[in-house]
Amino acid sequence: MGGIGRWWAQGRSPAAQEVLRLRAVAALESGRVGSYRQAAALFGVSQRSVGTYGPG
Repeated sequence: MGGIGRWWAQGRSPAAQEVLRLRAVAALESGRVGSYRQAAALFGVSQRSVGTYGPG
């Protein structure tokens, strides 16, 4: 599964990173990805941030 990678998120504003985290969480909740790790890799955010914002 290809993603935009962390390189893309680096240097982005906090607001842009927030959008990526929320998209990663939405992908996880919708079943488009099967794990926090996959969601984080796909959207270029940390696995921890997906877990923080994601479903509990």
